[in-house]
Amino acid sequence: MSTRGRPVSGPLCLMALLTALLIHGYGMAPPNPQASRAAGQKTGEQLYREACASCHGIDGRGVEQDRLGFDLPVPDFTDCSFATREPDSDWVAVGHAGGPARTFS
Repeated sequence: MSTRGRPVSGPLCLMALLTALLIHGYGMAPPNPQASRAAGQKTGEQLYREACASCHGIDGRGVEQDRLGFDLPVPDFTDCSFATREPDSDWVAVGHAGGPARTFS
C-alpha cells in the first residue's frame, strides 16, 4: 500500500488496525452490563445463599459443627487467616465440587 508513491509506515498501519478493533469491540459490548443478568444469570450473593449458606451461614461465620455432622469445623469466612495455607487450586476445586460434603454440594 502506498500514498503518492511513498509506502505507508508500519506503525501507522498498526495504529489504524488497533483503532478499528477498538471501535468494533466497543460496538459489540452490551449497552448495559446488567442486561446479561436479566437472561437468568444469578448474582454472587444469590449463588452463595443457595449453595453455601446452609453450611457457612448467611454471614459467612459458619454453622455450628454439631448441626452439620462434619469432623472439622466449617471455616469462618470473616477471618481470612485460615485461607493462607491452601493453594488457589484447592479453592477452585472446592468452589466447583464443594467442600467436605461434596456429595451434598
